[in-house]
This record gives sequence, C-alpha cells and structure tokens, in this order.
Amino acid sequence: MLGILLISAAALLLIALFTYHLGDVSAIRTEVNAETQNWIGGVGAWTAYGLFFIFGAAAFVFPVLLLFFGLSYLLQFMAYFHHRWVWAAVLMLVCTAWLDLYADLPILGQLSRNLNGPPGGSLGLVLNEQDDRT
Repeated sequence: MLGILLISAAALLLIALFTYHLGDVSAIRTEVNAETQNWIGGVGAWTAYGLFFIFGAAAFVFPVLLLFFGLSYLLQFMAYFHHRWVWAAVLMLVCTAWLDLYADLPILGQLSRNLNGPPGGSLGLVLNEQDDRT
C-alpha cells in the first residue's frame, strides 16, 4: 500500500514539476495566468514552486527518489532502499550545492532564468555561502 502511494506521489510530482509555469504562482509575479498552466492545478503549481525555491533544479531528483522508495516496498529485491533515506537526503544536498556551484554554466544560467531563482535553489545558495566562509 505504501509503495503504491509513493509511486503515485512521484508521478504526480513529476507532472507538476514538468508543467510548472512562472505565471501560475502569485508569489512570483503580479500578472498571474487566468487559467493555471500546471496539469495538477493550483496545488501542483505551488508544490512545484516550493520545491524549485528550496532545491532548484535538484527538485527533479525528488520524484525519482520517491519512485525508488515506492518500488522498494513493492519489489523484494529492492528492499535495501528502506534504510537508505539518509543517503537520499545527502544526494539532494549534494545536487543542490553542485547546481549552485556551477551556476555560471550557460545551460544552468538559462535554467535559472526559467526557474526565476538560483539553479540550486535557496538551499544550494546557503550551502555554498557557508562553504565560501570557511
């Protein structure tokens, strides 16, 4: 049951992230879309905005992790994922920091403009500021 729930959440989250549009969220712009462009609706738009704000482009890793954890509850040979949630959190932190560290790359610059924020999100920005102080 938990596996199906996690896989469903991963699918909905992936759709919400891929159909994210800047004009769907009123926190970013004063001119919002008359009709939500996100396929999941307003909840999907705000969820995608929150994940992109915190994790940046690394938010796309989150549904993949949910999928693997969901499959681990359904398939016995993947059961070792049950105890790997700490490493999943480390992976998210590393991805956010890496994306913010290489923000000057042209492809990440375009991504940053599309997300209206740093490519590593606010978490990546904070992690790299802490790294610069040491």
